Amino acid sequence: MAAALTATAAVAPAVPASAASCSNPGQPVNVGTHDNYLQGLALVAPCNVWAVGFFNNGTANQTLVERWKDGSWTHVASPNPGGSKRPDELYGVATSGSNAWAVGDTSTGAALETLVLRWNGTAWTRVPSPNPGGHARRNVLYAVTALSGSNAWAVGYFFDGTAFQTLVLHWDGGSWKRVPSPNPGGHAENDVLFGIAAISSSNAWAVGYTADGTLHQTLVLHWDGSAWKRVPSPSPGGPHHHDYLEGVSATSASNAWAVGDFSGAETPNQTLVERWNGTAWKIVPSPDPGGSDQLNTLNGVSATSATDVWAAGYYEGSTSDQTLLLRWNGSSWKQMPSPNPAGSVHLALVEVVGIAATSAWAVGSWTDNSVSRTLAARCC
Repeated sequence: MAAALTATAAVAPAVPASAASCSNPGQPVNVGTHDNYLQGLALVAPCNVWAVGFFNNGTANQTLVERWKDGSWTHVASPNPGGSKRPDELYGVATSGSNAWAVGDTSTGAALETLVLRWNGTAWTRVPSPNPGGHARRNVLYAVTALSGSNAWAVGYFFDGTAFQTLVLHWDGGSWKRVPSPNPGGHAENDVLFGIAAISSSNAWAVGYTADGTLHQTLVLHWDGSAWKRVPSPSPGGPHHHDYLEGVSATSASNAWAVGDFSGAETPNQTLVERWNGTAWKIVPSPDPGGSDQLNTLNGVSATSATDVWAAGYYEGSTSDQTLLLRWNGSSWKQMPSPNPAGSVHLALVEVVGIAATSAWAVGSWTDNSVSRTLAARCC
């Protein structure tokens, strides 16, 4: 799920879907000779983006931060509190003005702690963040969004000793604090948040899954300015199967999108797209290019308006996995061309972000049965 992969695409000034094309904006930096993954993307400007993830140094995963600016990718130094022999990973990134936030986890050796990094215009530094599961259990952040320098949200989960519980943190300009969030599964079942999107100080969405025994159902939470509350959301796989939401994006009180996948009785996971119309979350039909007998999944979504939305993920092809990039044109979802490097066995686009309507960005990774490498796409 989001912990494994997350994709990012960004959108610019409105171009008819049929006219958009996607290309490789140069190979993102791969550090060392081992696995490299990009998990999140944030836009500063159409030609200025941050991408985060992790790479393996031969012993442990280390934080990976890259920036596309002035026509090329640059590796930017980032903290690794766990040191070179313990895992440090980044899954999400967000920007607000000159500030940027990146979130993930760091290993203490005994457990995982939340990891929050901040860009101050010169360097990435760690900022203290809560670990409600304690320092002997898992605490993980998967996504972050920022409204201003004094208003940001991050989500993930922590382990309470029995099950995973939703974790929501808020930045008030001075510190990160935990905000109470629903756990429909209670203290005996897992509840996890993978995505976060905020429109204003009184309107934000978080998505993930809630467990019922061994089964997973979609989970959508809404912030109304005073509390996080669960909002009903479809789980098309039914009560005996698995439904996940991994990404969310919103542009107004009546236009929000969430993506993920669901599994049926006899079929692998299929793409899942849900839309908030101001009253309820409804399923919107979406392509499954791999077919009903192959896995199709969406990891990220980015909306710039009610008629321009992007979603990214991957699907199982006849001989290898293929990147999947979809675009909503106001009436239906269409598959867009996306890069699939020759010789690749597994590919995925993981997170999506949008701006006004001139371009779209996506990042992820690809594997040739030997080493995983970073992957990026830009659509115009």
